Amino acid sequence: MSDTMFGPGQYRVTDPDTARMAASFVTAKATTARVRLMEAHALWPQGLTDEEAADVAGLVLTSEYATRCSELLRMGFLADTGQRRSGRAGADRMVRAITTAGLNAVMERRTRAIL
Repeated sequence: MSDTMFGPGQYRVTDPDTARMAASFVTAKATTARVRLMEAHALWPQGLTDEEAADVAGLVLTSEYATRCSELLRMGFLADTGQRRSGRAGADRMVRAITTAGLNAVMERRTRAIL
């Protein structure tokens, strides 16, 4: 599994301990959202918009779900299908599908959870 997806918080060495704790909290929250979005995409391999993935994952639509989906795209776990669907606001949204690397990461995480 990628250390980028499940890695430690980011902070400067000169940051106070409170900033380090906050970075860990934010990283844990982001990691949880990424995992839930990956699981949602694994359930719908034909593809989902970011809004649809957030719905399936049970994330609040005011959360940073679109940012998390973009991170997963950059990491190679999701790919643009070339399809577009209307979102809640009526604008076209990219449909992303889980990649083989994404499915492998989900399966590895599930295996670790069982052990």
